[in-house]
Amino acid sequence: MKIKSIKGRMTNNLGTWMTILFMVTIGMISAITQNGSSATLQADLEIGGLTKIPASDILLLSSVGATATFTAKVTNHGPNAVPSFQVFWYIDGEQVDSQTYPALGVNLTTSVSDTLTASIGKHEVRVEVHPPQGYIDPYPYNNIDEGYFWFL
Repeated sequence: MKIKSIKGRMTNNLGTWMTILFMVTIGMISAITQNGSSATLQADLEIGGLTKIPASDILLLSSVGATATFTAKVTNHGPNAVPSFQVFWYIDGEQVDSQTYPALGVNLTTSVSDTLTASIGKHEVRVEVHPPQGYIDPYPYNNIDEGYFWFL
């Protein structure tokens, strides 16, 4: 009985608000309203090509280990441009840095980079890209690139 009562109040309180439905179709997320118009913007951001500079395993030593500069490429496959995007850097599964980058138009690619420090040895480095708030990435599986690199 309580469930019916709450459901009735929710329906009455919503009044003219449109119900948002999320439909998942073959790897694509579409947010639509009852009238079929788009509820949020979409931008398929892809990150790839994670490399260490220099490519050799000879790096600078610091007081807490070794440092290396890593780069990757971010591409916006659209359908919308983004006013900004965030990049997160991880070493061995722990987030060590994040950066916010400016606008990226549809079908444009830009380079991102960061200098990371880790103990001497082999480490997993992962980089992720995320669209800004209010955007849905319909293909989130291409938002991560990772590899194992030596910090010496």
